Amino acid sequence: SPQTLPRNVALAIGDNAARQAAAQRVWAAGFQLPVIIHPLTSIGANTVLGDGTLMCAGALLDPYVSIGKGSILNAGSAVGHDTRTEDFVHICGGTYV
Repeated sequence: SPQTLPRNVALAIGDNAARQAAAQRVWAAGFQLPVIIHPLTSIGANTVLGDGTLMCAGALLDPYVSIGKGSILNAGSAVGHDTRTEDFVHICGGTYV
């Protein structure tokens, strides 16, 4: 029987436009972008993370936050309650939104 290949791809591209272009190629090829969450993060209740979102160590999301797909929440960033972001944003380390 044919070997089943993994269907998830993690994108480690800092440039938002380049990450978006790569994600579109990945999706067109039938792959998925998993949500990757470092264990040293804090995520509030009723929070939504779009496909392909990366949360680095120390990132904090308050309740009722919605993060668009393909986004990066860098180390030590924080997003306050009831905030919504677009797709493919990068919230830099030490930033509070």
